[in-house]
Amino acid sequence: MATGCVAERLVDLPDELLARIFIQLSPVQLSWLERVCRRCRTVVVEHQLWREHCLRAHPAVGAAAASIDAYRIPKFSSGFVTDAGRQMGAEEAAGAAESADSGSTHVGGVAEAAVQRSAFFKHLHYRLTAPLARESLIAAALGASSTDNPQESVANVLRPASRTRDLMCYWSSRGSPTEHSSEALAFRLAHPLCLVSEVQLRPFRAFFQWGSPIYAPKAVRFRLGGLACFAPSGEPLPFADLAPAVQRDLREVPPAPPGLAAGAAVQAPAEQQPGAPPAAQQQAAVQQPGQQQAALPEQQAAGTQPQQPQQQQQPSAGPPWVWESPVYEVQSLDELQRFPIPPTLCVGGYLRIELLGKRQRQAADDQFYSCVCYARAVGAPIYSFQLEQGESVEQGGGWVLSYRTPDPLQAAGGLVAVSEGGRLAAPGGGGGEGAGEEDGSDMESLEGHSDQFSDSEEETDEEEEEWLLGGDAGAY
Repeated sequence: MATGCVAERLVDLPDELLARIFIQLSPVQLSWLERVCRRCRTVVVEHQLWREHCLRAHPAVGAAAASIDAYRIPKFSSGFVTDAGRQMGAEEAAGAAESADSGSTHVGGVAEAAVQRSAFFKHLHYRLTAPLARESLIAAALGASSTDNPQESVANVLRPASRTRDLMCYWSSRGSPTEHSSEALAFRLAHPLCLVSEVQLRPFRAFFQWGSPIYAPKAVRFRLGGLACFAPSGEPLPFADLAPAVQRDLREVPPAPPGLAAGAAVQAPAEQQPGAPPAAQQQAAVQQPGQQQAALPEQQAAGTQPQQPQQQQQPSAGPPWVWESPVYEVQSLDELQRFPIPPTLCVGGYLRIELLGKRQRQAADDQFYSCVCYARAVGAPIYSFQLEQGESVEQGGGWVLSYRTPDPLQAAGGLVAVSEGGRLAAPGGGGGEGAGEEDGSDMESLEGHSDQFSDSEEETDEEEEEWLLGGDAGAY
């Protein structure tokens, strides 16, 4: 049988066929493959295989990375794991030096811009697939649509205490004569670009009132983005600069859905279409907690996560990058309630929680109130990356995903240093003197699902470099 037309070696195959084979590899395997030979690396770089892996990890990257700024990406690795890799690294470094002397824009036969672009998406994939942080992504409370007393500030919801000696462990709205009124809380996340997968909320039980009523809202809805809380440098903007925009945003609180206020049967939310306008998103039906929340403990006990529909987030028609969730029903229970959402990019660090409708009437004044004692956002910061509105002619005024180092949040000590107003970094876990007796049931429930969180939020540069050079398979 004639075999002259059959490729005897893998490297004899066409680049297009090699790319289709290589993309079937896991990210760790692909990272090691780049160290095998120059041909393999050329295929990975020129066919943008790391970008494809980013799209698989999170579909929104397709819209977010339409324009990128990879100028600050490290151009060449400083070391390699294998002897062959070290030799190849020396050859590439020598080739880079020759290219610099001659003014060439090619490295090892590959355009330098393509090499930087591939390295950009490799770093991005490393961040997109990082384990969930143990700490809450919420760094600061920005305001509320109303507050009953100054002592009942929204800042009180940043610590998981259901009761303390001073009683001020909760936020309370003003009273409303009708149950149809709604409220909104505004928060700043710890990083200008975060991947949010769940929001958690605990209604407040007024144990100091007759009957210990629970002032839970009827439903909740979340909005990510819409307000830039960070400067272009990645540093948080001062509260005084954000306050006017936050106050304007909190004035516009939609009423509770009519079906919810009337006590009609609720339905599961309709699947959100990519790029759907906000008006269409607001028409999503209410999700029954029995469909999502009630099934969550069983899935977590089995060590699995609830399946969520993968929805590709797209930029809205206007300048802000905004995502709105469906409406979820809140149970009238004194416990931490979880609301999983499709993993979603929060651009700008702004989280708005809408509390739709009020359940409980206060006997003292016959008014309806909503009260919350704890709010938490689960996910991971996308360190070293920012998504900003482009300004140059080349960028066309669209969104630009840029690589920035050093990252201000990492320089400040990481998420643990700023989460929940720095409470975790304070002596004694931020409880402080006079914090009183705190209910630890929330923290115990979180510890019960530790397999989904990273063992340590802080990752050293050496660990990241090891993965980028060939990686630790234990990260996947």
